[in-house]
Amino acid sequence: AKPALLLRALGAVVGEDTLRAALREYARRWRFRHPMALDFFHTVESVAGRDLDWFWHPWWYETATLDQAIVDVAVEPAGAGERVAVVVEDQGEAPMPVRLAITLAGGETRRVVVPVDVWLRGARRHREVLEVPGRVERVAIDPEERFPDADPRDNVWRRGPG
Repeated sequence: AKPALLLRALGAVVGEDTLRAALREYARRWRFRHPMALDFFHTVESVAGRDLDWFWHPWWYETATLDQAIVDVAVEPAGAGERVAVVVEDQGEAPMPVRLAITLAGGETRRVVVPVDVWLRGARRHREVLEVPGRVERVAIDPEERFPDADPRDNVWRRGPG
């Protein structure tokens, strides 16, 4: 199950189209040969055009876990909408981008991705501020559950009554 889970996460990191192109290229390059894990990693990186060592190492060579959490949300009026400040924390050992979804009262969802570079620089907490054109009702980390978060119970904030 782990390879399937990680391919799903990899698709969220590089994009589904890029992952499909990388898988096709991997099959083309290594047809009738005996590839190793590094051959797959290098093929994906070459198609994606980016270094993914931060992804490969903890997920394939270690037993690191991912655990992202929303630790604080502050909402204040701003123009015709609201300004929302979301503090997320990296509580695990495996870095991943943070995929935030901010849902407004009318049902519209605004998405923002906190790049993995924040965690790679050594930070454990990050504050993301976003202005939205309505009342914030919900903030969630990775609502599609693309990443294998160890404790998803702390990935959602809901606005209370009043």
